[in-house]
Amino acid sequence: IQNVGTQYVLDLRATNCRTGDVMDREQAQVARKEDVLGAIGRMATAFRERVGESVATLQRHDVPLAQATTASLDALRAYSLGLEAATATGEEASIPFFRRAIELDPKFAMAYAWLGLVYGASGSSRLATENIRKAYELSTSVSDNERFFISAYYEGRGTGDEEKAHQICEQWAAVYPRDPLPHSFLTGFIDPGLANFDEAIEEGRKGLAIAPDRGYSYVLLSDDLMFAGHLNDVEEVLREASERKVDYQQVPILRYDLAFLRDDPRGMEQAVNMARGKPDSMDWMADQQAFSLAYAGRLKEARVLSRQAIDLALQEGDRERAAQFEIRLALWEAFFGDAREAKQDAATALGLARNRGIDYGAAVVFALSGDSGQARSFADHLQKELPEDTSVRFSYVPVIHAILALKRRDSAAAIDALQLTTPYELGAPRCAVVSFYGSLYPILIRGQAYLAAHKGPEAAREFQKLIDHRTVMIGDAVSALAGLGLAQSDALSGDSNQAREQYREFLALWKNADPDLPVFLQAKAEYAKLR
Repeated sequence: IQNVGTQYVLDLRATNCRTGDVMDREQAQVARKEDVLGAIGRMATAFRERVGESVATLQRHDVPLAQATTASLDALRAYSLGLEAATATGEEASIPFFRRAIELDPKFAMAYAWLGLVYGASGSSRLATENIRKAYELSTSVSDNERFFISAYYEGRGTGDEEKAHQICEQWAAVYPRDPLPHSFLTGFIDPGLANFDEAIEEGRKGLAIAPDRGYSYVLLSDDLMFAGHLNDVEEVLREASERKVDYQQVPILRYDLAFLRDDPRGMEQAVNMARGKPDSMDWMADQQAFSLAYAGRLKEARVLSRQAIDLALQEGDRERAAQFEIRLALWEAFFGDAREAKQDAATALGLARNRGIDYGAAVVFALSGDSGQARSFADHLQKELPEDTSVRFSYVPVIHAILALKRRDSAAAIDALQLTTPYELGAPRCAVVSFYGSLYPILIRGQAYLAAHKGPEAAREFQKLIDHRTVMIGDAVSALAGLGLAQSDALSGDSNQAREQYREFLALWKNADPDLPVFLQAKAEYAKLR
């Protein structure tokens, strides 16, 4: 679209991608900006008729552009720039463009939908939910493909029903086989939440084949390969992204996590250097550095970096992300036995922002720290407000109830509460996909419940699951407790030699741990009794 004097000249070309030859062409000229969108629609219809599209699909997919998308050319331009930024650089860069498109056209359904998607991918769950619900309200006149997008993300994010979102995405991919987005939805958050990592990887490879120049294609596939423990494949995907000069904000975080899993301090340092000077990555990187310190029991040092991540997020105006960093720290403190600090940090997080993931994290903190009233209140709120949400139904609420039962010394009730979690307990619930906490908590708490019930072999089976799937918990220092749990299980079963070996491994990992950390003191005392 070119502005020539007082006229607007429109040129639509179909090009052979292999040879560069122009296969067909449509041109038009209009006198006013207001007439441009109508002219685009007429050009597209004439082109589709001439190249042989059937009458049936012409009629089915013939909603006028101004009606289906937007009546504002300026809004369409801002939206297009948002798409370009989202696919080339990352979610953060696209947000101002989508917000501008909505300012220019408050009824622009797809701008709301994309804004919701990028907010969700960048960790702003509440804003993501608000925007996709608004898009769903405005979706009565959108095109067929746009309706698939909005419906799939509405179910996946708005209601949280991942099973329904999965069905919609399968239909979407069948109708539009060249669109990468249904595959991105499946690989990005739907299949991981449903514990379908093999399927998530397959969908990720499909999406990458369709859109090899889009940064998120590499990131989403790498995430799932890492969850599944295919570390060499992650390296290969990141190498390919580098060769294509894809610069995406999450690549340094992926490289840091990969180096951590390989016990490669030099690689972790290189990833930190990659993130320096990149505002969209620096807070995440500080938070991941905090994770690696907390994983080794160095919680005081981890707090310093967590505070740095929180401050960076607040400087960027992202209170919701800052709250998620705060709640991660609170969870580590609660699981490691520092109840006072944990409750204070959970309260701080709730004061910054609220969303379903933050509420869940706070509930777990309060339950572990003995505040059963608050924990139960959050569980009831989640269950009432999000009755269809897969993570709420099959992970969040059962875990809260199980911890509360353990605090009442009712291990049988805890084990029973966790029966609901079995279909998806090896998956990554929604709070884990972006915020790196919550994965495998049902298994961890079940293991602790079996310990409380004095069932050593059953407890060992659960903790071994955690160790076998440790890559699903990447980013969450709570995973360090799996080794301690296995040591306690072996001791309970009477296998003193194996228990001593497991305790030695855990204490070697925590050799530089804070000396007054309650879990550390407990582990040393238990080990001393076996010697």
